Amino acid sequence: MRSPRRILVATDFSAAADRALDTALDIAARSQAEVHLVHALALPSVYYAPYDISLPNDFDAEARKRAQQQLAEREERVRATGCTGGSHLGSVPAPWCIAERAQELGADLVVIGSRGHTGLKRFALGSVAEATVKRSPVSVLTVRGEGDADLPKVIVVGVDFSPHSEDAVALAADWARNFSASL
Repeated sequence: MRSPRRILVATDFSAAADRALDTALDIAARSQAEVHLVHALALPSVYYAPYDISLPNDFDAEARKRAQQQLAEREERVRATGCTGGSHLGSVPAPWCIAERAQELGADLVVIGSRGHTGLKRFALGSVAEATVKRSPVSVLTVRGEGDADLPKVIVVGVDFSPHSEDAVALAADWARNFSASL
C-alpha cells in the first residue's frame, strides 16, 4: 500500500481542524507516519490610517505566543499517540503557507478541516481548503464537520482517463483496502 509516511495537518485551532487532526492521527497509526502541524498566523495591520488607531506594540508578540501555545497543545496530542513530527507557525495567505510547508517537509499528504461556509461567509472568507487543494504539491484530504473523526467508509474518485487519474484510482484502491472502505 502507498501509505503516507509524512502527513501535514493544517490547523486554525477550530473544532473542524481538530477533527482533521484526529483523522490524520488515525491514518498515521495505520501507516506509522510522522504527523506535522502548520498554522498560518493572520495578523491585522498594525496601523489603521482612516481611524488613526494603532495596535499595542506587544500585540504581534502576544498573538504569536498564543498561536505557539495552541500548536504545542496539538503537538502534545500527536506525541501522546506515539507519532513523531513537529509544528510550524507560518503566515498568511494560508494556502500558500500550507503548500510551501508540505514541499519543505516532503509530505505525502495534507489533511485539512473544512467548515463548509456558504453564501456571504464563503465570499468574504473564501475557502482555505479549496485553495489548498489547488496549490498543494501533494494529495489533500479534506475533513468536514466536527466531533469524532471517522476513517473513510466510501471513497469516490473522479476519473478523466488521464495518467493522473489512473494514479488517483490506484491510490484510492490502496486506501479502500487499508480502511475496509468501498470504492
